[in-house]
Amino acid sequence: MAPKSQRGYSCQWLFGIFVLFCIVVSIPLAIFRDQVLSAIQALDVVKPICAPSAKVDLPSGNSHIHGEKQSIVPTVYTDLKILEELPKANVLWVNKTAASKPEAWGISMFHALHCIKMWKDSLTPATMMNQHVHSESEYAEHAEHCISYLIQSIMCAADATIEPAETIVVNGKHGKRIHGMGYTHQCKDTSLLFEMNGKEVELWDWKQGDTLYSVFD
Repeated sequence: MAPKSQRGYSCQWLFGIFVLFCIVVSIPLAIFRDQVLSAIQALDVVKPICAPSAKVDLPSGNSHIHGEKQSIVPTVYTDLKILEELPKANVLWVNKTAASKPEAWGISMFHALHCIKMWKDSLTPATMMNQHVHSESEYAEHAEHCISYLIQSIMCAADATIEPAETIVVNGKHGKRIHGMGYTHQCKDTSLLFEMNGKEVELWDWKQGDTLYSVFD
C-alpha cells in the first residue's frame, strides 16, 4: 500500500483538531444549558424577594425604607455596552472596625450585571473557567445562583412598560413581533450607584431593605 501523502496527514490533523474543539465547546455549554432549563422549570417554586406573596419581616421603625427618594428617569432602551465598561470589582467597601480591612458588600444592580457578564462569558470557551470558578461543579452552582438571582431581580424591578407589537416581513410574509428596543421605560436613576461603586464607607446601623439612596443620598 502506498504511503499517505503529507497533505493527507495534514487534513486528518486539522479534522482531529476541529472535532476536539467541538467537544470542548459542547461540554461546558451543555452544562450551562442544563442549569438554564433547571432554573426555568423551577420558576413555579422560586419566590421572588419582592413578590406580594413573599412576606419579609422588617424591623419596626426602619426610617431608611420610608425615606428613600430615588428619582425616575424616562429612558429609551437601546444597545448597551455596560458589561464591557464595568470595572473588575463592583462593590461597596464597608469599614466595620478601625483595626480590620474593609469588607466588600454587594450592590444589587451590579450583582445582577455580574451574573449577566458571567452568563455572556460562558458562551465563549476561552473565558469559560474564569477567576470565579475552578471546576465544572463550581461553575454549575454559580450558574444556578446567577439565573435565580436574575429572575428575582427582573421580578423585583417589575417594569410594567407596555411594548407595542411591530410588523415585520420575513420571506415576503408579514408577521408581528415584540422587540422592546426604542421604547421609553421609567427607569430608576443610577447615578448614585455608579458614584458609590468602589467607595469606602464606615459601617452604619444596617437594616433589612437599606439601599444606597436611603442611606447615603
